[in-house]
Amino acid sequence: MKLPRLAISIATALLIGIVQTYLLVLCWAYIAVYTPLPQWLLGQGVSGRAFRAVVFATDFVISVLLSVPAAFLLCKLRPRKLFVYLVLAVIPGFLWQYSNVLGDATLLRDWPLYLPGALSALLMLPVAVLIVQWARQGTAPDNSFKPKPLRG
Repeated sequence: MKLPRLAISIATALLIGIVQTYLLVLCWAYIAVYTPLPQWLLGQGVSGRAFRAVVFATDFVISVLLSVPAAFLLCKLRPRKLFVYLVLAVIPGFLWQYSNVLGDATLLRDWPLYLPGALSALLMLPVAVLIVQWARQGTAPDNSFKPKPLRG
């Protein structure tokens, strides 16, 4: 009886990862067009590596925040197998985003250019899961409906 539940959880983790990647691509298309951050940084005289570092850090934080709903759903599946679900949710989206780089030897030669984005794609959902788990640890269930024990 456990095999069908496991298969459903695996399929759910894959689906969560694919939907999350698709929605992130849509969100980032909108954010890339309307964000004022790059122009503001350039106006402040920030350029070069500092510019890329600030943009990468803010992009990573925004990606983690956008991944929190998917992380919450993954935490609801089965906490004991969370690592397996994370791998299943991250790998399809990563392969979808970086399939052209992995399949082309000339692009793979320039792998340092793709490293920050690849690390972000691999780490944003696990970081979001850590945030969800940390937030859930601080909350205790409401047991106010239970009667107080009688003191003798």
